[in-house]
Amino acid sequence: MFAYGTTKEEATVPGPSIKAMVGVKTYVKWENHLPNQHIFTTDHTLGEPYLNLVGVPTVVHLHGSISEPGSDGNALSWFTRSFRDMGPKWTKHVYEYENSPGTVNMWYHDHAMAYTRLNLLAGLIGAYKVVNPTLELRAWKLPRESFDVQLVVMDRSFTKNGQIYINSTGDNPNIHPEWQVYLHQLFSFFYMLYTHICMYMCCDICLIYFFLSVCIYISISFQYGHTYKKLFRNPCVTTPF
Repeated sequence: MFAYGTTKEEATVPGPSIKAMVGVKTYVKWENHLPNQHIFTTDHTLGEPYLNLVGVPTVVHLHGSISEPGSDGNALSWFTRSFRDMGPKWTKHVYEYENSPGTVNMWYHDHAMAYTRLNLLAGLIGAYKVVNPTLELRAWKLPRESFDVQLVVMDRSFTKNGQIYINSTGDNPNIHPEWQVYLHQLFSFFYMLYTHICMYMCCDICLIYFFLSVCIYISISFQYGHTYKKLFRNPCVTTPF
């Protein structure tokens, strides 16, 4: 698995819970110590710059925060180990979090383009809380100290030998192994729109719209193929990190 931590020995999944004080800025230097190869199969069709990379790209996004652009964890602000390679939107080593007024539970996670789903499944998730004593203790009288616990719930499936299971089904698994495109559902959506439009528009326009829907459906079928072929599973075996 991948994990967040100040050292390799202290890294955990989920990552360390960060507790910040409202109105007091937090500064974090996110570093990348991930291996050269991902523990899951990667889809290089989603990002041309990744083809020649050495190492797994990552960037951290604080989900739910109001942050400056350079600290927001843009999907194209990724970087590899020791900042060897960086995305086109990368600007700084140290991120700055405002911790705006209020009190809130948030979470930080990987946000690299085309790698987010893989890195999150691998374990790059952590809790972040902004504490506001005025609201929590005086106004709302919420539990505190040992009764104030950050909980992170994660959903994982495992193979019989204890490895993380990643879904590899789909109509075109050789190109997008984790994407499931059910074209018959797409066609049903077009047909639903067609029936609703018929209630408000003239018949000729409805026929034209329906004809275009069928053409789109056929076009996608030829492009991706395997429309009604049996889906299959191909679990990806991971290696411990």
